[in-house]
Amino acid sequence: MFNLPDVFQDLAMISELVYEEHINVREDHRLIREYMGQLQQKFLAPYNEEIENEYSQIEWANAEENWNQRSQTAGVFLDLLGIYLFDSDPKEILIFTKMCEIVAYQLGLDPQALVNVVCAHEEAHAVTHMGKDNPDEDSWESFADASVEDVELFAQVYPLFYFKDQNDADALLAFRKLSVNQPSQYKAWQYYESVPRDVVNTDLRLVRLLKNPNPRIFLVDSIFYTKITTTRGLSIDVMRKSNSWALPWATPSNLTNTDLQIYLDTYFDRL
Repeated sequence: MFNLPDVFQDLAMISELVYEEHINVREDHRLIREYMGQLQQKFLAPYNEEIENEYSQIEWANAEENWNQRSQTAGVFLDLLGIYLFDSDPKEILIFTKMCEIVAYQLGLDPQALVNVVCAHEEAHAVTHMGKDNPDEDSWESFADASVEDVELFAQVYPLFYFKDQNDADALLAFRKLSVNQPSQYKAWQYYESVPRDVVNTDLRLVRLLKNPNPRIFLVDSIFYTKITTTRGLSIDVMRKSNSWALPWATPSNLTNTDLQIYLDTYFDRL
């Protein structure tokens, strides 16, 4: 049995969100065949025969169809060691602890430290999804349609900040060693590790407020850019250098002062 740490409120404090949900986090001891196959391709798990020789009473399972459907619907790369079932009723988080144990062994990590990282990652999904700027505001309404990069960025960077605050060397080691083997969608945190946290929180609010389901935040010569679509259907490119924002151009080109003011009122005044 592993300890499944509850760090929801710690993550909410770092991201400056109000989080009032109760989401159950539970262990799933099974090995999921499809997930193990992907881990084996990355040499993060031994082959099935070796596993069965090493571990007794292994329970194999196939990925349930609704898990795959949720992943495809959300546009979120299905986590192999844990999953946030955001559209189940009630919402819940599953941690595949036996798979975590095997991957930890392959990477030379403390299994509990890896479980801590996976828990924090999935709980960060829940906090950034359901957390609010204040109790009267909305949560991340377009979460189900958000891009993989945006969703995974905040689920990575906030646990990183948390483990740094805790001086948790084992969890930080597990975080970094696991990240080396993760898809590129999980690695945008590297651009944000040294960015002031208030800037990270501002970017989270920017993404959460967009009507556009696939905003992109990208870095060019230390300048962050993103294209946003407002609730009035206006597409605007936003640039920020340091801590200041600018609107260098807009589409359509005939953006009126009234439209711009509506945009500024509905977004910037809410930060």
